[in-house]
Amino acid sequence: MPYAVTCANTNVGLNLKMTKKRIAILTIFSAILILSNIYSGYINVFTEGLFKSYLFQTEKAEFEFWTMPSKGRDIEMMELQFKNFREENPEHSDLEIYRTFGRNPLKFWNWFDYLTNDRYDYKYQKKISQAFEQPIEIDKIESAFIEIGPNNNLTDSNDFNRSLPYEKIEQITNEMNIAKKVGLTKFLPKYKLTLILKDGSERKFRMTANSIKENDDITYEFRTENYADTIWKIGYKP
Repeated sequence: MPYAVTCANTNVGLNLKMTKKRIAILTIFSAILILSNIYSGYINVFTEGLFKSYLFQTEKAEFEFWTMPSKGRDIEMMELQFKNFREENPEHSDLEIYRTFGRNPLKFWNWFDYLTNDRYDYKYQKKISQAFEQPIEIDKIESAFIEIGPNNNLTDSNDFNRSLPYEKIEQITNEMNIAKKVGLTKFLPKYKLTLILKDGSERKFRMTANSIKENDDITYEFRTENYADTIWKIGYKP
């Protein structure tokens, strides 16, 4: 009998130790989880850099927007531009915008953000790849202008070069970035588009009404019909 009591006491002691150990582990894990979510901003700067951005697109990338919280490009700005886009393009009034980034459950320090941040309220769709090998980054553009090319029958000889309003350049570059690659082709350009970058360099493009190419003959097709004509109409005489 004393032996049985001793064994029972031993088992109780072991169970208490195991329980305390589990409580200690759970407490440590909870503390790490809570503190990491409180300081997730600092962790993300260390793991992903300061200028983390998030891409949103419509179903066929008729409209896209990069949010960059550290620079003030937030959901509110995106929704305002998306609203303006739909008002200016009634044929796209029924479009819905999607996020192209998912949640990574392994990044436990972002769990609170995944549950509460507005950016994750949007439905997910796979990113539509950009066209050019070197995507056009709106933040690097200083100005832009368009001029008529040799394959253009415009009759006003005084209207051959137009500047593009800066507030429209992002919309234009979004359309360029999602143009569909069709391969090597030859054409006489109807328009020539020049983007002047903030570092003083330039990127030059040749366009028909529906197609665009940069340095070589690899041609991309605009997803919006006659979009090069639209760019010309957006421009104004300098």
